[in-house]
Amino acid sequence: MNLKISICDDSSADSSKLFALINDFALRKNLFLNVYRYSSGRELLTAYRNKRFDIIFLDIEMPGQSGMSAARQIREEGGDDALIIFVTSYPEYMRDSFDVQPFQFLTKPVDSAIIDHVMLKILDKYRHSHTIRFITDIDEVTHQVRLKDIIYMRVVKGEKNQLTYIIAGQDSFSSKGTIQEAENELGRNGFISPYRSFLVNIRHIKTFDHNSIRMDNGDVIPVSRRKYAQIQQQYAHRLIRLLN
Repeated sequence: MNLKISICDDSSADSSKLFALINDFALRKNLFLNVYRYSSGRELLTAYRNKRFDIIFLDIEMPGQSGMSAARQIREEGGDDALIIFVTSYPEYMRDSFDVQPFQFLTKPVDSAIIDHVMLKILDKYRHSHTIRFITDIDEVTHQVRLKDIIYMRVVKGEKNQLTYIIAGQDSFSSKGTIQEAENELGRNGFISPYRSFLVNIRHIKTFDHNSIRMDNGDVIPVSRRKYAQIQQQYAHRLIRLLN
């Protein structure tokens, strides 16, 4: 899944400049970013309810609903994970923004150095997240992936040090690594290796027996005899957590 970024500013010139700076950063860093632009707080809120943006660059002084009001509403509607960056010509609003816990407060005008600094801080935050990973594929393109969206990984045929990632709602891609390395990193996050060439996400198991696992995308993964009991135990623990 790619980062979804919104820019909300009633100034077309400021919005266009910020849009260009973010996309230039993405191009230099080989990142896939979906950047959307809105001109009012009301328009942003309508879009947010559908798109659930990861990052929001938000002006404060706007006709109709202010950026501060829109940010508070986003928080009230469950948008606690959204990183809000206020971009304003009025630094005196900073003290009024603490209740929405902005990630950054920028004073206009902004330039490439400022946006690069903010975007690098955002990437660093995501890299240290327990729920999101940045994975660079064999073509040196970086993908933002939510752990819960990884269905499984498999060894690339003929390439024991390459893994193909099968992601819900996203095209698969291959990256350098081994099943053992991936299991060491993700084992505590509900991933298990049922067979030497695979690592599956327990969340996406639909059914299983002594011979195979059927994932919720329909793919079938083999199960080794010695791993069956472990899979059964972890799957049962997950069901118990869901019921509680």
